[in-house]
Amino acid sequence: AAVRRAIALEPDNWRHHLRLSSASWGEERLRAAHRTLSLLPRFPFAHWLAATVHVARQTLNEAERELIAALTAQTGQMDGRSRFHAVALHWLLGLIYLERGDETRALDELELELSFEHAGHVYARECCANTWYAIGVLRLRQGRPADAGAAFEQAAERVPRHPMAQIGLVAAATARVSPSTACLLAT
Repeated sequence: AAVRRAIALEPDNWRHHLRLSSASWGEERLRAAHRTLSLLPRFPFAHWLAATVHVARQTLNEAERELIAALTAQTGQMDGRSRFHAVALHWLLGLIYLERGDETRALDELELELSFEHAGHVYARECCANTWYAIGVLRLRQGRPADAGAAFEQAAERVPRHPMAQIGLVAAATARVSPSTACLLAT
């Protein structure tokens, strides 16, 4: 209600539309994200918010399009001059490729996400824990439990109580993970 009131008072303030996008879901999130982009073009986080709706709807081509736009926009902002940069762009894109079965591209994106761990984003630690978790799941799917265990340990090092990493560690240690169990870990 407060964000809607702020938008009514200042309809051309991109910050209000971004806040609405962040606090809402579905069509309202998409509209607010696109309004943010109309007021502040090439803002990576607005693209990321739109992509999350497309992922939830399983419209992965649209999600990929939003993430590619975000990454393209962010490329020019990583020189340290920008006050705003997004986290989890490569992570989410990697998950999309993993869902499609493109393990090579998925791993490339996940490793790119890890390369930004020390870029100073407030959520980098959590994002990298989730990225290591995704790599662990990928390694389990490939039948590489030792590599999976190492990835899950990296996740747990960043977020010690990461519940899915803890489950992954057990699964990797038993080394009796069926492909269906690995798929369950990924959800």
